[in-house]
Amino acid sequence: MVIAMTLAQALFVSDDILENILSLESLVCSMPTNYIKGKHKLLQAENISSQINKKLILLKKYLKRLSYSTLSYSDGYTAERLLQSIDELRIITEHLLHIAKVSKAISKLKSPLSFTAQRELDALLDRINVILRTLQDAFLKSNAITSKWMLRQDTVIQEQIKGVKKNHIERLRNGTCNIETGMCFLDLLNDYAQISTHCTALFHEEFIIDYLEERKG
Repeated sequence: MVIAMTLAQALFVSDDILENILSLESLVCSMPTNYIKGKHKLLQAENISSQINKKLILLKKYLKRLSYSTLSYSDGYTAERLLQSIDELRIITEHLLHIAKVSKAISKLKSPLSFTAQRELDALLDRINVILRTLQDAFLKSNAITSKWMLRQDTVIQEQIKGVKKNHIERLRNGTCNIETGMCFLDLLNDYAQISTHCTALFHEEFIIDYLEERKG
């Protein structure tokens, strides 16, 4: 009974963490391209990030209490998956918070992001939002289909970022973007790339397990 309660607590905390990550994403998503209206958001983002990290510590604590030898296969698998997800969720949170910090830095620059750069960031954020919402909906229910879809989405995002970087270099050559603003822009692109990669990593192991099971069959 104690074991069942501890696993239930861990699942509750993990759901809460995913909700917080989505709240953080919603908060920071418009900051790079519309920071003037969101200067107060950095403090909010830091508070949400702090809450997430505290809950990740609590999640680890609950999972460490479990005696895996007494769990069913299904419960043991769920607990192990939650434990392995902690670092990935922490890294995703760090990059979301970094977006807010870079946005603040951009707001202090003399040369803001160009309209084209803003459009490029908005397009990437739309894709990141879809991945994060899929993460919430399918995290513990993922299967080979979901995992393959996540891998495809990550591939699309990484290719899109490569194209955006080429456009950025062209703007630098044309003098329509300065180096200082460009460095912040590249920082944001790195954050988006890492968020996508680490979201996908949460599903990739599941895909391998399913693939091996298919091979056995």
